Amino acid sequence: MQAKVIVDIAQGDVNLLIEAITSATPGTLIRVEPGTYEVTSSLRFATKNVTLTSTTGIASDVTIDGKFMVDELIVINASDVTLAHVTLKEANHHLVNVYPSAVSGDILNTRLIGLNLIDAGQQFVKISSTVDLVNYVDQGIVACSEFDLTSKGRSMLVNCGTGGITASQARGWQVRNNVFRDIYCDSGLASHAVLFSQGSRDTLVENNKIIDCARGIGFGFEGGAGTRVYTDNPHANPSLAHYDGIIRNNVIYGNIGRFDTGIEIAEAKLPKVYHNTVVVGDNMAGFYSGIDYRFPSTFADIKNNLVSKLTVRDNAQGFDIGNYTNVPLTYFVDYGAYDFHLVPGAENAIDKGKTLQFPTDGGFDIDGQPHNFGLAPDVGADEMFGIK
Repeated sequence: MQAKVIVDIAQGDVNLLIEAITSATPGTLIRVEPGTYEVTSSLRFATKNVTLTSTTGIASDVTIDGKFMVDELIVINASDVTLAHVTLKEANHHLVNVYPSAVSGDILNTRLIGLNLIDAGQQFVKISSTVDLVNYVDQGIVACSEFDLTSKGRSMLVNCGTGGITASQARGWQVRNNVFRDIYCDSGLASHAVLFSQGSRDTLVENNKIIDCARGIGFGFEGGAGTRVYTDNPHANPSLAHYDGIIRNNVIYGNIGRFDTGIEIAEAKLPKVYHNTVVVGDNMAGFYSGIDYRFPSTFADIKNNLVSKLTVRDNAQGFDIGNYTNVPLTYFVDYGAYDFHLVPGAENAIDKGKTLQFPTDGGFDIDGQPHNFGLAPDVGADEMFGIK
């Protein structure tokens, strides 16, 4: 059993912080006192089973700031690394980059919990395999975190390469209970708040709120085939961009000119897209789609979604059951304040869904309650007559 080592970082002592990460042994807990820690090179976690967190458990108390002087703020090259309850901000490329090497082997159990992530020139969190597709990054969690692109960060973008979480060839990740805000470019189309592609599998994306981002959630991407080969050959297709997985109980709202699509399914087989609320504001008649699935190899299971628009393209197939489109904004308590609870007058949503297996399929709504009140589940991410 690995001995637990606790290293306390005094307020603002960036040199001790760097040393603690560099020299960490397995089992090290790095506790950081409140303050701002400005770094000029990447902080690299190369030892397994290391945790970095604030002493207070409040992300805003501890800021690790790259000041747009580093390409990658945090690099994770080992399994069982946890980052929790700190703020990461201002990287030219990525705030967190997780990738394996021949030395590390597969990376498992990355945990990004309760973070504030602010301003990245490319993906805020990037997850990828080795170039030779031998080692992968699997079974990670991003939870209870906030992703924000500010006007300052937007002014630093080059070629609109930004996005929230982008994962390639990743299996078994969970992205839940996060908030993504304003990830878009003034010119060009930014990537998704959450994108898993190139052979990713068994991804769970649930109970997130995505506000005014260019694109919401993607399983697969614009016809890009998968490049990870699984020994069990799921769906008898070795080149899908995404296999299985669940997208459920997310709220996605766009009221910006750069909002394109809420949920995209492309070259993906049997993802379950259940109980999402995907709507646009008053002046968004020109946006592309709330939920879009496309390409011949796609077969999507789309049920009980409350959505402004649902589209199917390029000979995609799937189940389209229990969804309600052209949703009026009057169905929500206060969409301007991003409160997407249903009102009693939402007659085409309340008790109009199809019963799903609980909790493995339907999951829990935006208040953490099951979709099993009333005659049938409500459509969308809120169960109206549950216990509020």
